[in-house]
Amino acid sequence: MKNRRRKSKISLDLPSDSSSGGSEFSARLPSDYSPPTLAVEGVEKFQLIQSLDVNLTIQLKVTEITRKQITLLAGQCLYEVLTEGVSLGDWMVLEFLYSYLLGPKTDVLFINNQKEIEIAYLLKIVLKSTTWLGLEGKVQLPQDVQDILRESRWVPNKRTFQSRKEMFRLSKFLRVRIVPVDDLLERSRGTIRYSSYCKGYGESSRMGRCQRTRPSAELDGEAVDLEKENLIKFSLLEIERLLRLVQLEIKYSSKEVNLG
Repeated sequence: MKNRRRKSKISLDLPSDSSSGGSEFSARLPSDYSPPTLAVEGVEKFQLIQSLDVNLTIQLKVTEITRKQITLLAGQCLYEVLTEGVSLGDWMVLEFLYSYLLGPKTDVLFINNQKEIEIAYLLKIVLKSTTWLGLEGKVQLPQDVQDILRESRWVPNKRTFQSRKEMFRLSKFLRVRIVPVDDLLERSRGTIRYSSYCKGYGESSRMGRCQRTRPSAELDGEAVDLEKENLIKFSLLEIERLLRLVQLEIKYSSKEVNLG
């Protein structure tokens, strides 16, 4: 006898699409069906963001301060950032001290004091090497910046720092003023427009008076006596330290350009 194989038929009853005349099939969906939406991570956080535009300014609390006191304050502050790191408040204080020492001059080397030149250079390098700061905690200085701070004779050691800590406490000399930008830009009522801008251009002002110009070979047509100019004399060791400061300035200035 021959074995007969039994064939079974399986039929699937699928709903037909009436619009296509039954030639295509589609699944039945509920009447209130809506396509799923993908949740984007972080979208809900944008609803909680608030923008606050303020102007932070470091101001002096004392009516008078000497450049010597500024250099001592700078030395104290440099020791603190060397041992503890830099916070946002430290960065603002360092920038204020640097701007005060620099004044209207365009470069640190134009300062007429050897100690102030090195202190200002150290402040400038610390500022350039710590452009990324967190809201909490402190950022440690790079190792090469720490090394040159330790080698500087104008940055006090621990013993000297402790002896000056009470007299040259930053809170005695400096304070922070916070002003909303809207209030800062709004012009006060009852003032005369451009009055402060034009002040100083008249002949009766200090800027209008004749002042003596420093000797210059370009203006006078003759060589300048260097002895009368009171130029700063540096030793070979001090020149070597200044060259290292210039190299660090170039190094961290180039990093700022690359990050920007």
